[in-house]
Amino acid sequence: MSRDEFDRLVQRLGEFARQHPTRYRLHVAGLAALGYAYLFGVLLFLLLGAIGLVWLVIAVPNGLTIRIAAVLGILILSLANVIVRALCVRLTPPEGLEIPRAEAPVLFAMLDELWLKLNAPRLHRVLLTGEFNAGVLQIPRLGLFGWQRSYLLVGLPMLQGMSPEQFRAVMAHEFGHLSRNHSRFSAWIYRVRRTWDRVFEQMARQRQKGAGIFLKFIRWYGPYFNGYSFVLARANEYEADQCSVKLAGLPTAGEAMLQSEMQNRLLTQVFWPGWFQQAAHLPAPPATAYTNLAAVQQLGPPPEASRKWLAHALHVRTNNSDTHPCLKDRLTAMGYLPPGDAPVELAPPAPPRVTAAQHFLDGALEKYRLLLESRWHAANDKGWKQRFDHVQKQQQRLAVLKAQFEQQPPTVAERFECGQLLADLQGDAAAAPFFHEVLKASPDHPGANFLLGRQFLARDDAAGVALIEKAMNADVNAVKPGCDLLFAFYQRTGQHEKLGGLYSRFDQHAQRVQLAQQERATVSVRDTFIAHQLAADQVLALRAQLEKFPDVKAAHLVRKAVKHLPEVPFYILAVQPDVKWFHIRSSSADQQLARRLVQGMKFPGQTMVFVSANNRSKICSKVRRVAGAQIFARARR
Repeated sequence: MSRDEFDRLVQRLGEFARQHPTRYRLHVAGLAALGYAYLFGVLLFLLLGAIGLVWLVIAVPNGLTIRIAAVLGILILSLANVIVRALCVRLTPPEGLEIPRAEAPVLFAMLDELWLKLNAPRLHRVLLTGEFNAGVLQIPRLGLFGWQRSYLLVGLPMLQGMSPEQFRAVMAHEFGHLSRNHSRFSAWIYRVRRTWDRVFEQMARQRQKGAGIFLKFIRWYGPYFNGYSFVLARANEYEADQCSVKLAGLPTAGEAMLQSEMQNRLLTQVFWPGWFQQAAHLPAPPATAYTNLAAVQQLGPPPEASRKWLAHALHVRTNNSDTHPCLKDRLTAMGYLPPGDAPVELAPPAPPRVTAAQHFLDGALEKYRLLLESRWHAANDKGWKQRFDHVQKQQQRLAVLKAQFEQQPPTVAERFECGQLLADLQGDAAAAPFFHEVLKASPDHPGANFLLGRQFLARDDAAGVALIEKAMNADVNAVKPGCDLLFAFYQRTGQHEKLGGLYSRFDQHAQRVQLAQQERATVSVRDTFIAHQLAADQVLALRAQLEKFPDVKAAHLVRKAVKHLPEVPFYILAVQPDVKWFHIRSSSADQQLARRLVQGMKFPGQTMVFVSANNRSKICSKVRRVAGAQIFARARR
């Protein structure tokens, strides 16, 4: 289902739900039941088929009948296994540090109070995580059969960035999703929707024989059920907000939303980017991530940044990419903001004097903070060290380039490389002069246009739009990141009329990419191969790399003629191994050589490697017949 089709379905169902709420709920219930009915129906059909085969063998006991029954029986068992695994799929429980009741009595007293007032399902475990988030997650112990086990996930960064009252309002919202005091039907659909989402995900990953028939159903049923239940799921968000207002009060519920928005941006746009920049000069990550984060959160963002972030957040409009309404719609629905589109003056909330972490975790706070820091350090140590090593190499390369610049004027490619290095090491502002110089010499350079446009958009300068557009027109690989940048810019600056065209462009690009991936997934002797069209210096670079593989005798390179995204080359490298005439070479040796070449070489684009001595030698023979295909031949010894 395309985005436009989904949008039209949600719009039509929203109107239908307003005019005929009972009929709409019956439709949603029927569609929810259809998923179960399909799986049980197929299982019943297979059971009847198995009974029929047994009867056939008994009624006509000959060799042919038994052989046919055996083949069909194996197929029935395979399909039945897929169904049973779907019905009894084990969903992975969430990870986190479990908080025992005895270590956080104040927290559990607040949770017990909300549980009683909202008549919500009992919590089985409370887990502390390192994310800025909170939520109740239900994991059905019997897969689609239910028997939910409820987990409350609480992020330490959220506890550190909110007051106790604000965090209580957040908890009231999360409990409100499953409250039995409100619509039991909505709560049931909410659970079914979450369960199906996870079941779909796991079934789609199954590579089991016979699963194809169910994947076809999933691809149809998943988007359709999602669309039909979307209106109800969004209504559930508003109902949960009303629970927050009822139990925490309107001012606190509204401030909790604003505080969540400001603190989340403080983490994602200020703290974590700055924290990871230390990898430029520290070989290992500091062990005090959440301690430092707490200090930053208590200071809060600078006033100018807060006002800017709040204005951006209020410009965002609700769309159908998520069931959550936008901040402005939620605040308006709960009564915190007046209805209408008139400009509203809102002051960003001040950071809390006493945090929810201090209040609810009390004496256990330091213990859990240290445990999370230890986990964070273990999870990020390898990546941090890789980043440190990468930065050292970048700095060395930058020094080499600058030394060359003193000897002779740099080429366009060298200027752009220098700008890339500076952007990665010191930020976009330091790289801007190099990108300007690149564009003077080569106005259509996609990389320079993109990186300079990104810098302009980051400071809400509309001049970046033309640069990003030029980059996307010149380089198909810039379309997705370019659309992401433009979408965020149009959202936060209130230019919502431009989003529709951007959605269409992104969807068309995604469809082209999908078709191109399918076209490039296989290569056969029936394909058309053409000259590689690489520049001489690129061929020399490949030749130098092939020279390092002593078991490569010769190599030929061509392009596969493709219909989709022809501007993105797809290369075929046919390699002839260096084998003595008296040696018998196995196909596994050819596969190992191909694997080493893929892992050890840097190709000019997407490349598939074949070795001429394996079972695809016909492809290699056809590649070698293309004029100018040979790029490497080892000298005779």
